[in-house]
Amino acid sequence: MEHTKSLKGLIDHRSDINSLYGENGILNELLMRLNLNNGNLIEFGAHTGEEWSNTIHLLKKGWHGLYIEPERKKLGKLVETSKNYPNMRISDISIITENMKYRYTGLTLDEIIRLFFKDQDVQLISIDIDSYDYYIFKGLEYRPEVIIIEINAFFPPNVRYIDRQRKDIYGTSHLSMLDMAAEKDYHLVACAGCNHFYVRGDIYRQYEPANPEFDWTLINKDNFTHIL
Repeated sequence: MEHTKSLKGLIDHRSDINSLYGENGILNELLMRLNLNNGNLIEFGAHTGEEWSNTIHLLKKGWHGLYIEPERKKLGKLVETSKNYPNMRISDISIITENMKYRYTGLTLDEIIRLFFKDQDVQLISIDIDSYDYYIFKGLEYRPEVIIIEINAFFPPNVRYIDRQRKDIYGTSHLSMLDMAAEKDYHLVACAGCNHFYVRGDIYRQYEPANPEFDWTLINKDNFTHIL
């Protein structure tokens, strides 16, 4: 199928191979339109590798991936998964940002990229850790073509909230993640379930704008409209 220079309608391509809300199909379509047929990727918060993965299906298409999972219980299953994917590397290194160093140990995502990829480019990064995703994105100096990042999709789209403003609420709202992406010149092209899909600004501006709609699949207005 021939594609125009447009990023509209990606949500119409939702389908699941390993993902939960159609992310695999959206990503396939996005990469096709960007002419990214293979490359290097990182999935942080890899879980078991296959379960709920945004990216592992790409390894069968020739991509090379680094899958990071610091939790020991999940790491054992990730090790088993990696045996079926010769182009998969795994790591249990925790990722931190500058403002987290006084509480945690680990490496920044930029340090991990330099450690594992040296002079190779990384085209795609997926961040899904149910907590500090916003700060990992904020601290990232490397600029891949595509970033997939988890939000707390239970918030209404007009709420600003960043993780740990309250101890009993995790993650970052749709609007606050959009704010951070704008500061870094990344542009939202799709929103599915808990995941935002962003394209780097210099690439995005070569296409007809996406104008994606907020995904209301998980939203819970009753729980979140009155607490902030």
